[in-house]
Amino acid sequence: MTALTGRNKYFVLLIGASILLNACGSTNKSKSVVISTEPEPQSEIVKSPIDKREYTSILLDNQLEIMLVSDPSIEKSAAALSVAVGSLQEPTEFGGLAHYLEHMLFLGTKSFPKVGNYGEFVTRNGGSQNAYTQLDHTNYMVAVNNDAYDEALSRFSGFFYEATLDESYADKERNAVHSEWTMKSPNDWVILEQLNGLTLNLEHPVSQFNWGNLDSLSDKQNNKLHTALVNMYHTYYSANLMKGAMISNLPLADMKKLAKQHFGQIPNKNTTRPEMSVAVAKPEHLKKLIHYIPQTEMKQLRINFVIENNAKQFAVKPNGYVNYLLANEMPGTLASVLRDAGLSNAVYSNYDANEYGNAGSFTLFIDLTETGVLNRDKVMGAVLKYLALLREKGVNPQYFNEIKQSLRNGFRFKEKTNDYFGARNRRFQIFPGSSQFKKKPQWLFAAELLETSKLYGHTAASIETDWILAVAQHLIKRQHIEPHYDARNGQVMAYEKISLYGLVIVEKKQVSYSKINPVECRKVFIRAALVEGRYSENKRVHHKIKNTSADKHFFCWQQQLLKELHQLEAKSRRRDIIVDDEILYEFYDKRLPDDVINFDGFEAWREKIEQTQPRLLFIERDQMMQRNDAHIEAAQFPDSLAMSGIRVPVMYHFDPTHLDDGVTIRVPVSALHLLSEDRLEWLVPGLLAEKVTAMIKALPKQWRKQFAPVPSTVEKILPKLIVDSATSPQKISQKPESLRQVVATQLYRYKGIEVPSACWQEQSLDAYYNFNIHVLDERGKLMDQGRNLSMLRDRYRDHVQDQLQIVGNDFEQSKLTEWSFGDLPKTHLLQQNGLEIRVFPGLVDQGDSVDLKLYDNDQEAEICSIRGMVRLAILTQAPTIKYLRKQLLKNNDLGLSVVDMGSRDQVIDDIICAAVKQTCFDYNASGETGADLCRTQKDFTVAVEATKSQWVERAELTATLLIKSLALVVAIKKQAKQAKNALTIAYAMSDINSQLLGLFYRGCLYSTPYQWLQQYPRYLNAITHRLEKVPMHVNQDRAHIAELEILYMRLQDALLSQNLNDVKLTAMNADTEKTKVGKAKSVNAGNADQTVLYYALPDRYQQYRWMLEELRVSLFAQALTTSLPVSVKRLQKQWELSI
Repeated sequence: MTALTGRNKYFVLLIGASILLNACGSTNKSKSVVISTEPEPQSEIVKSPIDKREYTSILLDNQLEIMLVSDPSIEKSAAALSVAVGSLQEPTEFGGLAHYLEHMLFLGTKSFPKVGNYGEFVTRNGGSQNAYTQLDHTNYMVAVNNDAYDEALSRFSGFFYEATLDESYADKERNAVHSEWTMKSPNDWVILEQLNGLTLNLEHPVSQFNWGNLDSLSDKQNNKLHTALVNMYHTYYSANLMKGAMISNLPLADMKKLAKQHFGQIPNKNTTRPEMSVAVAKPEHLKKLIHYIPQTEMKQLRINFVIENNAKQFAVKPNGYVNYLLANEMPGTLASVLRDAGLSNAVYSNYDANEYGNAGSFTLFIDLTETGVLNRDKVMGAVLKYLALLREKGVNPQYFNEIKQSLRNGFRFKEKTNDYFGARNRRFQIFPGSSQFKKKPQWLFAAELLETSKLYGHTAASIETDWILAVAQHLIKRQHIEPHYDARNGQVMAYEKISLYGLVIVEKKQVSYSKINPVECRKVFIRAALVEGRYSENKRVHHKIKNTSADKHFFCWQQQLLKELHQLEAKSRRRDIIVDDEILYEFYDKRLPDDVINFDGFEAWREKIEQTQPRLLFIERDQMMQRNDAHIEAAQFPDSLAMSGIRVPVMYHFDPTHLDDGVTIRVPVSALHLLSEDRLEWLVPGLLAEKVTAMIKALPKQWRKQFAPVPSTVEKILPKLIVDSATSPQKISQKPESLRQVVATQLYRYKGIEVPSACWQEQSLDAYYNFNIHVLDERGKLMDQGRNLSMLRDRYRDHVQDQLQIVGNDFEQSKLTEWSFGDLPKTHLLQQNGLEIRVFPGLVDQGDSVDLKLYDNDQEAEICSIRGMVRLAILTQAPTIKYLRKQLLKNNDLGLSVVDMGSRDQVIDDIICAAVKQTCFDYNASGETGADLCRTQKDFTVAVEATKSQWVERAELTATLLIKSLALVVAIKKQAKQAKNALTIAYAMSDINSQLLGLFYRGCLYSTPYQWLQQYPRYLNAITHRLEKVPMHVNQDRAHIAELEILYMRLQDALLSQNLNDVKLTAMNADTEKTKVGKAKSVNAGNADQTVLYYALPDRYQQYRWMLEELRVSLFAQALTTSLPVSVKRLQKQWELSI
């Protein structure tokens, strides 16, 4: 150990083991008291018998527990909220983030956005506010005059669910945190706190720097400070991690209402507080002796113990009990022995059961005398001997009874103080014999002060403060603070504090500031009324300018200019267009006379001066701007956009913490289906270059570096991008291409480098690079918002369909058995709330009939219409269909029991539908727009008559294929069941079962192209070959499965994003039960659960899907050969063509 000594300064820090609480144990029952460590359960709040306040605890719906205290005698009401997150939960790269968040929180809320307004409100209402951050929690509190409590709670609670965390003030608050650190870092106690952390386990967060300074609170290479701040706020500031307390003069019933009204709005995110799994100290971190030379006068021995977290035993106060055993000065105790020996002046402790998250601390302080410093080893020896004595002998009942009685008396007789504050800061009590002793008036006059055991006021009388103001004007002192503009009366007001010899007689009285300080009054009026815009809040002018055009009134002109310039800043995402407020102040300061100091004076002067100089107060646009806005053109940042036949309004907002940050479009819920995801990807022209830059920078490093420097690359390809843009005039009426595809194409043309499509698909850009979609109800009110069009469509699909049913009743028909509904148009226009909505007519197969329905999705309408036409064709040829139903699968349906294709009747119907579709309606069954569907009765009849003779042959061929395939499936199942090495092939069999589910499902014959249906026997023979080989090549088989799993996952993700999950087909039975054909059919490789919809498989994915089956043949049964060249690389190319 190393000792560092100074002349008059000495400090010893000892890190101790987790042994202190063991000193309370008992080994000698005759000399000790056994104490329960479990608190007695309390069903209600227990209070002192003389405590007249009312208490209750409530649990809000959001799981926030709040203690309420009602005290009619108090003059100020208060609230506090503790968030169970502190420095221990902050990211390691941002030391002090929890402390920084505490600072940023008070910048404003969405309801009260003005920075500094909260502090002004609290001060104006005689209050105070505070907050502090600890290792495991952050506490916030506020107190105000009783009459301002409701608004104070509204402002205070908002910080916990709608804080703005305004990034523009980040540097200011970072400097504030840094200043706190630089001021306190030389402090001995702060140094010792840091030293304590560094001597413990360095892997535990307590060892990290958690105060915060400019270095720790700065952007890191892969993480932005503000992003981390917002993430911490949105993650941990959850009601289930908070506890609250409120005290007021209001009844408990009223307080409950306030608690629910304000704190009930804090969301419960069900956030789980991170468990601290790292030990704060291991054996090697304990039993260290550290000598520290303090910078101030300090002679002390400190012993730090790491203890188990005993917070659950709070009610029996084990740590307080140990403190009493060590610090009380009864004869024979440690404190008394050290004091009598002249070694110490005081012994005391500090403890926190949960300081380190998973452990607590107990610190013993011994203030040493000069003799103690010279004999510090004796002091340490005395401490260790005393601890050993407690372990060996136990606790003397005398000490236990004393602390027990002391605590009981302290609780039983706990009351408010009866002290009075007198002139010149003297504190006294009313003499017990006075007539005023029991009355306890708020103000009194005492003729004399008499000091005995206490200082008493004699000859006392109750007085009113008005009397003092009346007779002591020459003695009272007036102070004026917080000059502010009151828009209601148009005056600059201030708060007056009146005192007499230090006694505050009037805390805060609002008075006119015009006569007190007219120069300052004028400045406040100009800044608040004219610069900050509170001029219009005065009732006399509010209604006058409400409907006044901008060129008729100076203030309307100014506000219109500011609105336009704020929009420019929002569009360009910069805060450097509008000049500083000081410029606007100087503009008015030069024009207003010195005697204009309030609203009335200003209006009188303005009306007179405008008779000769009508535009004197009209500030020019150039004067309001500090930089040119030529780059922000209307075409680059349009106020509305045409999308799929409708025009939607566009709004811009620049606030990274706000939900509406970026570009917002407002879309009626009934028009959601008209929006194109590819069109939305292009955003607006003015942000295209920035978005493309972000896309390239988000590529993996091996691809990103190929395009460095990225800005130069974007500059080269941007002109071509603008031509190809979905917003360009020549493209606006065409189906838009994906921005990612166009960018990839242009990069290939420019650099000759082809970026894999997967690299674009996996990108995660900042939210403002995607449109924020406001979904409006039928009344034009906001009902939802989000940036994912697919999710919004899915969420409101039923709502849209209901609306289409309501407005489309005149068009839709049901129970159709023949083509009797006229033409089937590609689109149909509906009128709803003045908006023209384009929908898509389609036919719905109901088994025994067909319905004519309106769809919100063109692909879905196409797919269902094909199926509906197949059903109509079947209904027109009853004799042929009756024959097929009787003959198909006759005595050959045993194989159906091993697959899930439905009942025999359902399978026969599937065969017939497949035969009719393949021969009569061989369209693009993917539902791609542009397929030549029959749109008229004439075309439909011609198609049926021309092909009906082929139906029977195609149906019989399909049935034969199915029978042969099912026989092979039965053989596969039997082969697997009889295998002697079942465990060896179990993993492969799981994959085979998944493959079979993807081949045989309800409706598979209808949805599988005939050319691929003919390959089924070969696919099944390949499975048989695989089962023969797998016992000898288990590892190779598993490697193939892993390879296939990636390829199948890609297909699954694409299919689930098609928004066709509600496409339904009629089950092939007499009951016409509707079934989602092909839904929930696994195509997983290995054990991955990948559910896709093979029915509605778009044509562009068909080749890829069946190449996967061919790849299985190539991997597991090469001897059978494939129907086309296939490999993983070829599949990758096919996939890139597909998307």
